[in-house]
Amino acid sequence: PGIAAALAALLVQTAVPLARLTALNDALFDHYGVRALGYDVLFGEPERSAEMQLIEAIASGPLAGDTERLLKLEEIRREHEGDRLLAESLIARDIVLGYVFKQRPGPSEPATTGLLPPPITFADSRIHGHGWLRPQGYAANLESLQQSAPAGGFFDTPLTDEDGVVRRVPLLQYYDGNLYESLALALARLAQGAPPVQFAFDADRPERLA
Repeated sequence: PGIAAALAALLVQTAVPLARLTALNDALFDHYGVRALGYDVLFGEPERSAEMQLIEAIASGPLAGDTERLLKLEEIRREHEGDRLLAESLIARDIVLGYVFKQRPGPSEPATTGLLPPPITFADSRIHGHGWLRPQGYAANLESLQQSAPAGGFFDTPLTDEDGVVRRVPLLQYYDGNLYESLALALARLAQGAPPVQFAFDADRPERLA
């Protein structure tokens, strides 16, 4: 089947097991030969699949103290560790994980969760004076996943107009003294061999980009 059919078959489920996403990564890169892939979803919490919950219940119940059978159960458990399997499928592949910035985190929510990807490196100090969007927090991916992926990009839409329509999206946001790229920009750069981001400044107004 084609890529569209494979995706459609996967997305009919409301909650996609991470093992299926692992298989999807394998198929897209090894069979279809895609150049780069981006996920506009957040993997912010460890997967708690029914299989893993059953294995943990058996390990602490009927098999408690049975060393030989617990070792066999540990082998079975590793086959169902969705987070680990997904992390391994990200290694050495051009995959961008998505996350979201929070412009103003709510009083009852944590300001930051998960691990941000590395920021864009840029030596010119003038970049700090530009009028970037400056979020106050973020919700990012599990550390094990982001560390296995080569890149990450935000997919929040902080410039939504008053009528609820999104007519423009930022390519970059400024957080804690660093610049971070959008999912679209990160994916485009990765597909082209990850060229550096370059800026040109207005000669008359150095704080503005040309």
